Amino acid sequence: MRKHLTTYRVLLCFFLLCPFVTFGQTETTALLNKLNKARLQSNFKTDTASVILLNSLTEKYFYSSTDTAQLFVKEALALAKAQKFEKGVALSYNNTARVYYILGSYFPSLTAADDAMAVSQKIGYKTGIGAAYNNKGLIYLAQDRMHDAIYEFGKSLNYAQQLKDSAKLAANYFNIGLCYDEIKQVDKAFDYLKKGMVVAERTKNWHMYQMTLNRMGETYYHAKNYPQALKHYSQALNFKRYQDNWEKGFAYSGWGKLITNWADTTRPLIIPRRVWLFRLALMPAGMCNVPTIYWGKAMPPYTIIKMLTQTRCCRKSMPIVCSLHLKKLK
Repeated sequence: MRKHLTTYRVLLCFFLLCPFVTFGQTETTALLNKLNKARLQSNFKTDTASVILLNSLTEKYFYSSTDTAQLFVKEALALAKAQKFEKGVALSYNNTARVYYILGSYFPSLTAADDAMAVSQKIGYKTGIGAAYNNKGLIYLAQDRMHDAIYEFGKSLNYAQQLKDSAKLAANYFNIGLCYDEIKQVDKAFDYLKKGMVVAERTKNWHMYQMTLNRMGETYYHAKNYPQALKHYSQALNFKRYQDNWEKGFAYSGWGKLITNWADTTRPLIIPRRVWLFRLALMPAGMCNVPTIYWGKAMPPYTIIKMLTQTRCCRKSMPIVCSLHLKKLK
């Protein structure tokens, strides 16, 4: 379970740090066509635009085909070195670090990030320096080295402030908040998450805003403040300006955890049907042990009973055993 949570954090943070990377087939196809035409030109190997193009394709294939991304960035790095295009070298090293990071090869990823840092510092390339700090922070986060990650993200944050890069600014606030949450320093976690939310709202980065709502819900959950956790998960789930399945899944998961930990008997928890379906689908046989479920219009008791009798564990095909005491809301 710990490994699964770490993987989730890693993927989540990576997407945060690539706010403008899209995975649309049309854009990728257009870049591939552009590359094929560029290869026909006599100056392909000497044109710095070739390095930029290869790195753009690398970013498109980070997750859809990491092996392909690795081939593109390897070629980009070789061309940049041959051209003595140092910004291109720094960019290629940073993308090499990301490729290895996605593959879970943290030592070569860290080596590439250090190489990117060295080149960027040599030429005073602030964007490259900030990206290298970001990469190192992500690696340490994946390794559960939270204090080291906070240090690297803090350095990246400083460069984002210098460059006035709002997207990376909000992302670094988020990542630092996430790290503080993981080491149970809740006050600091909320401080950084709220700063990130302010930047996201100001720049209309609604994806980041929704992600922060979810993370604040998670932080409140870790602090055992279940009413506030419920509030933020619900806000994320019902956020109108941005929605995707990833964030919906996170919010549903939060609701599911609240079902089994709700302790505020003065404030009944009304459980939407879709949350129960999501929660029951995840539970192994015998693990659904909820002492009290309050029901209202959102979830009539016969629906709960029907679901419990019909739902089976996806792994063992055994009925889920539940201990329920149903109470009607007054």
